[in-house]
Amino acid sequence: MRTLIRFLLLVTVCAFLLPAVAGAETLTQSFDHKLGMNQAAQSWEHRIDLPDAMAQKGMSFFRRALTLSGKLVIEREELTPTYYYVRVHLPKAFLGSKGSLNVRLEAVENMPPCAPVARPTGLALAKNSDPTAPTFTWNGLGKYAAVSLYDVTANRNVFERIVLDARSYGMDEGRLPIGHHYRWAVCESDECARYSPEAQAGFRLELRTERCWTCNGYGWVRCNTCNGTGIVVVQGQNGQPVQTMCSWCHGTGRQTCTFCNGTGRIERPIAIPE
Repeated sequence: MRTLIRFLLLVTVCAFLLPAVAGAETLTQSFDHKLGMNQAAQSWEHRIDLPDAMAQKGMSFFRRALTLSGKLVIEREELTPTYYYVRVHLPKAFLGSKGSLNVRLEAVENMPPCAPVARPTGLALAKNSDPTAPTFTWNGLGKYAAVSLYDVTANRNVFERIVLDARSYGMDEGRLPIGHHYRWAVCESDECARYSPEAQAGFRLELRTERCWTCNGYGWVRCNTCNGTGIVVVQGQNGQPVQTMCSWCHGTGRQTCTFCNGTGRIERPIAIPE
């Protein structure tokens, strides 16, 4: 409890000091990108170096503020006293896409104190999200979060995002293979880009066979043409209504469930925590 109180006090002091840093100078730069129709996804790397005029004054980059617009996302970033690095990405879109990133850097002569952000907690996959493109959720206090996903089976990173002002983020491109094991991680930072230790969680994807919810496991559904009666009413030769057998269901009043192809069972991907 005492440790938590000390941490909160340090965060409060840091928040009080950050907005009013004496002698601070700012540098702003924007990056605009776009993709044409059906063009493949693409990433771009950018670096902003500390200007010589600031370096000669003995200044260093202290913090950054990021603003995103459009479909552009951030994959990774790094802030050092002498440069800021960022890699941005545009996912593929059939009709094309575009977006921009605005970076505001602040440089100071004497670096003020900046409290580290606590490690995130409560890592979980959103219950209603697609397991092959999950939504990651967590609890934390940081303004920025770095989310990454590692495919243990394939031994490679498959997803990286820097998230702004959010405690959840869903995969915005691609699908995860069934049968693989995964580890995902999240760490948080404030404007100083000092990231917390990573919090990690694991899961695997499997296929589960269960009763078809469209036909309730029967393999058939009520015929929409005859409303399940097996009979339709048509106009006879003399204009009088005539009952005849439904040609769609052949008089059974039933149609094969197209969702399960008449088996009454379906396979659904599920994420199992590990």
